[in-house]
Amino acid sequence: MYRGDDVFAVVVDIGSSTLKAGYAGDDAPQCVIPSDMGVMYARGKEGMVGASGTEDVADVPSHFYHGTNGLGVCREGMEIKPVMEHGLISDWTGVSKLLSHTFLERLQIDPKEHPILLSEPSFNSAALREKSTEVLFEEHGVPALFLAKSAVLASFAHGRATSIVLESGAGTTAAVPVHDGYVLQKAIVKSHLAGDELTRIYEHVIRNLGTNELLPNYSITKKVAANGDIQVTQKTNLHATQSFHRYQVHQLVQDIKESTIKIFDTELDLEGPLPPTPTENSSYALPDQTHYTPGIWKYQLPEILFNPSGYTPQTYPGYAALAATSGIHQMLYQSINACDTDLKKDLYQNIFFTGGNTIIPGFAERTMTELTSLFGSQVKLKNQSLPSAIERRNAVFIGGSILGSLGTFHQMWISRQEYEEHGKGIVERKCP
Repeated sequence: MYRGDDVFAVVVDIGSSTLKAGYAGDDAPQCVIPSDMGVMYARGKEGMVGASGTEDVADVPSHFYHGTNGLGVCREGMEIKPVMEHGLISDWTGVSKLLSHTFLERLQIDPKEHPILLSEPSFNSAALREKSTEVLFEEHGVPALFLAKSAVLASFAHGRATSIVLESGAGTTAAVPVHDGYVLQKAIVKSHLAGDELTRIYEHVIRNLGTNELLPNYSITKKVAANGDIQVTQKTNLHATQSFHRYQVHQLVQDIKESTIKIFDTELDLEGPLPPTPTENSSYALPDQTHYTPGIWKYQLPEILFNPSGYTPQTYPGYAALAATSGIHQMLYQSINACDTDLKKDLYQNIFFTGGNTIIPGFAERTMTELTSLFGSQVKLKNQSLPSAIERRNAVFIGGSILGSLGTFHQMWISRQEYEEHGKGIVERKCP
């Protein structure tokens, strides 16, 4: 029988790109898997449809595939489905399947025996919080649950209860002030300009530069010829779905992006002298053995984070929406200024960066430079972010690990008895 203190809590951080999970007290997650999933459909039974006779009912999911290996194999009819949209859960069936895979196959635990600490976006809605509570108690039978805001956990990972946290991951970017362990909701500034949007822009740029069709690894065959050259042949009759192909191309462009881009130390002046053109060492070897060299886009792509309207190609389909978006330094500035005056001094001295975009080379230095220019030299700002890229990427999990390992954590969570007595609405009272 579950007795609370006799087992470790499990920390789960679901992001737009990856799900991270592990035990409270660990300094890194035990598993990191893609948040997307593969779905195979089977035809339903025939049924009567009005006076028109019989026809097949809508297809129903029959198999689910998770993890890098599960999503990397081309299966006829397999669709790739995201479970998150702009940082919020959009597919609850998919999330439940993803959690089952994480608990039973990756962590190899029975969720009925472990309290769960689940991270949530700082701007999560009450309805989605209640749904998370319902899914974990009803479908997974967890004995206890606590929902914690991602910015609060990131602040705890840095050893602070008050801070300004810039979260920039795959699906969303948000500037979130935290005071004494509570998110100041009125001062959150968020944007959909994040990692996935940069990847889509980069694919648009690469195609417009005349690069041949991007061929992911699944679509080609390589063999070594007698003279030592590598011969590439495009596979035929793969029967890949459009969503699977789009997913594989997106992953390829994302890898190109992460391998080649760098943030320049000052704002780019496209009318003046440009930074030195990257050398051949900056080129990327594509799966079909051709090479892509980013040229000035090595710097221009991440520049979009600071000046969306000035550097996003006007031919990009989402240009109009991005043109009205603030740069990340402006988001921080707006968020801090929306807070009370007596709190600002603590925020100035505790600026944290978390998420995949924040590990782009030059990100922290450039952001602090731009932020200093907005506030003026009379305001002393301090970047206190975790030193390593891995820690910044995993900051939310690390904060959850710290919180879940506290001796007082069992006093914070929602027990199954409380859930059964008060219903899913209790999350608003127990998890502020």
